[in-house]
Amino acid sequence: MTTHEVEEMLSITKKTLIYYENEGLVKPARDNNNYRNYNQEDVSRIKFILLLREMDVTIEEIKQIINDKKSIRDVLENKKDMIKKQHLDLENIDERINNYIKRRKVKIAVDHVLDYG
Repeated sequence: MTTHEVEEMLSITKKTLIYYENEGLVKPARDNNNYRNYNQEDVSRIKFILLLREMDVTIEEIKQIINDKKSIRDVLENKKDMIKKQHLDLENIDERINNYIKRRKVKIAVDHVLDYG
């Protein structure tokens, strides 16, 4: 399959394909004219990479998965743990914002009463 065919099939750019190749994630064969020729295994690997990227898995983590240095399960469990932590951090920030807004409303209400008192 040509680069253009893969681009259209997977709705990605040539730049993305070349980036994945430069990062060593995929190694398409080359035709006599030096054009990239993707086989079904290359396309399957690119689909796998795209799936992992949708789950915010980094290129470095994908390399470790592909090179059998980390399991998919470990990477995804770590990602879930990170998301839980971020969620808790965001809830904490939201609580602080709400508390600040409540204090400002109280201060504004008190100032308003004092102005008319």
